[in-house]
Amino acid sequence: MADKQTVRAVWELESSASRAEVWALFSDTDRYNRVAGFGFRFEEVPHADGRVTRRGTGKVLGVALSWQEQPFEYRENAWYRIRRRFEGGPAEGYVITLRLADRPGGTAIRYSIEVTPRNFLMRPVVALEMKQTRKNVTRALDALLEQLVEPGVMPSLAPPPLTDAGRAALAAARAGMADAELSQRLCDFVATAPLRDQDRMHPLRLARAWQAPPARVAVSLLDAVDLGLLTLSLDLICPLCRGPKKRLGALPRGRVTVHCTSCNVHYDGTYPDSVAVSFRTAPAVREFEVNPECLGSPANQVHVIAQDNLAADGEAVFEMQLAPGAYRVRTLPPRDTASLQVEPGGQAHAAIDVGAGGLRPVNIVAAPGVVRLAVHNGTDGPVAVALDRRAMPADVLSVGRLLRMPGVLERLPTAFLTPGSAVQNVEAAILAAETVGLDAGAADPLRAWAEAAGARAYRYQPGRLVARFARLSDAMRSLEASADLPWMQAAVGAGVVAVVGDDDEGMFAGALVDDTVAALGCARPGQVVVLEGAAPDEMPGWQITQRSVAVHADLRVHRLRFTGPSAGV
Repeated sequence: MADKQTVRAVWELESSASRAEVWALFSDTDRYNRVAGFGFRFEEVPHADGRVTRRGTGKVLGVALSWQEQPFEYRENAWYRIRRRFEGGPAEGYVITLRLADRPGGTAIRYSIEVTPRNFLMRPVVALEMKQTRKNVTRALDALLEQLVEPGVMPSLAPPPLTDAGRAALAAARAGMADAELSQRLCDFVATAPLRDQDRMHPLRLARAWQAPPARVAVSLLDAVDLGLLTLSLDLICPLCRGPKKRLGALPRGRVTVHCTSCNVHYDGTYPDSVAVSFRTAPAVREFEVNPECLGSPANQVHVIAQDNLAADGEAVFEMQLAPGAYRVRTLPPRDTASLQVEPGGQAHAAIDVGAGGLRPVNIVAAPGVVRLAVHNGTDGPVAVALDRRAMPADVLSVGRLLRMPGVLERLPTAFLTPGSAVQNVEAAILAAETVGLDAGAADPLRAWAEAAGARAYRYQPGRLVARFARLSDAMRSLEASADLPWMQAAVGAGVVAVVGDDDEGMFAGALVDDTVAALGCARPGQVVVLEGAAPDEMPGWQITQRSVAVHADLRVHRLRFTGPSAGV
C-alpha cells in the first residue's frame, strides 16, 4: 500500500519492561482503541461457504468511515500489522505496524501508521487530519507506557460513578462477605475497574492479581453472588478462536449448539473444554453494556502465537522460539488442522501445504528452540493461517475445575443447578479422540466409532470426541481394534470427574477431562498417549514407546502402542 503518496507517522519509544510485558499491553488493541477514543464498532456476517465478513465503522482521519476487517498479522512478543481498506473517504486505506526489539535494560518499541490517500488531491487533506490523529495516538501510547511503569486504571477507562443504590449494594456486600481481605479487593474492583473487565471477571486472573489461591477467590466470588454483588455465568467458548460465544446462567442438562460467527462453525457448547466460568457485576449494582472496539486483537486470543494472511499460492513463514509442548496449525475459513509437537529429536525446519483437501502433513515434530515453519497456500483463494498453543489459556477456568475446588459446591446458587442436575464426583477413565488427515468434506467416522466403543457417555463435535468409561481398562480395550487407524489419534486419562445430572447422560467435566483433551496434541495415529500416573496393570497388551512427553509445562504423557491380541470393541 505504501508509495510516494503515503502519509507516514512513526513513534520510536522505549520501556524498561520486557518484550513479553510490552506485548501483553500493546497487543491489546481493544484497550488501545478505547484509550485513544476512536469509538470503533464491528459486526460479523457469516457466509454459507465458511467465509466471514467483518465490517468496522468509526471515525478515522476525522471522517466517519467503514471498512472490511481482515485478520491481523502478528508474531507473539515481536510484531503485529493491521491492514484496512476504506469504503470511501479521503484515504484508500492504512497500515498500522507495531515492532518490538530487545535493547539493553528493556524493550525498543516502534509504532507506525502509513496512510495511502485516495488520490493526489486528497494527500493534503490526509496530511492535515493526520496531525490530529497523531495527537490521539501519542496520548494513547504515552498512557500505555505509563501503565508499564505504574499499573492501575487508566483515567480514560475508569467506569462511571455508582448510583446511590449501587453504593448501598456494594456496602452490603463488603459487610456480608466472609473473607474480609478479598471482600475489600473485590469491592474496590467493582468501584474502579474498567467496564470491559467487569463484564467478564475471570477467577484465575483475579487470583494472580490478588496473589491468592484460586479456590479462595472462587469461594469469595460465589459469596458475592449470594449477596447480590455479582452474577455467575457459563461462557460457551469456541474450540478454535477460544472466544466466548454464548452465555448461560445455569448448567445445561443436555447439549447446546452454538454458532461462532467469528469462525463460522457450529459446536456443542457442553463439550468439556467449551464451558468456562466467569462473573459479572450485577445489574442492581451497575447497569452497563460493553461493545468490542477491536475484533482482531491478539489479546483476545492469547493461545494464538502467530497469524498471517496468505493470497492464493502465497506463503508465510512462522519463525519463532517454541517451548516443548503441543501446538496446532489451522486456517480460516476452517479447512483442517495440523498438529505441531515440539519435543527433543524433532526438526528445526518444516513445511505445511494448505490444499483443497486440508493441511498436509497432518503431524509435524519440531525440536525445542527456534522453529521455522513455512506455510504455503495451494488453494485458489485467500486464507488466514494461525499457529495455536493447544493448552487452554491460563485465564480460563473450566466449569469442571470450578466444581472440583474445595468449598464451591455448597456455595453454588440454587438457580445455577437446573432441577435434576445434582453434581457428583465419580471415578472414571476419559478418552479424547480426533480425526486427522481426512479430506475436507469427507464423512466423519468418529461418532460411529464411539457408538461401537461402549462409552458410558460421550460428547461429540465434528472431528472431535471425548468419552467417559467406568475403568481405564475399558477405555484402553476400546482402542485395541482401532490402534492402527490412520485417521484417528487418541488420549486417555484416569481419575475423578464431576458429573452433572444423570450418571449416563449428564455433562462430565474436571481437570482430568481438560488435561486429556489437551493431551491430544501429543497423540499420533497408531500411538495412544496416556496421562502420567495411569496404572500399567490396567493396560495389558500396550507397550510404552516414549515416556514423559511434555504437553505443556504442567502436563506430561506417555506414548503407547498396542502389541497384544485385540479383544475388539
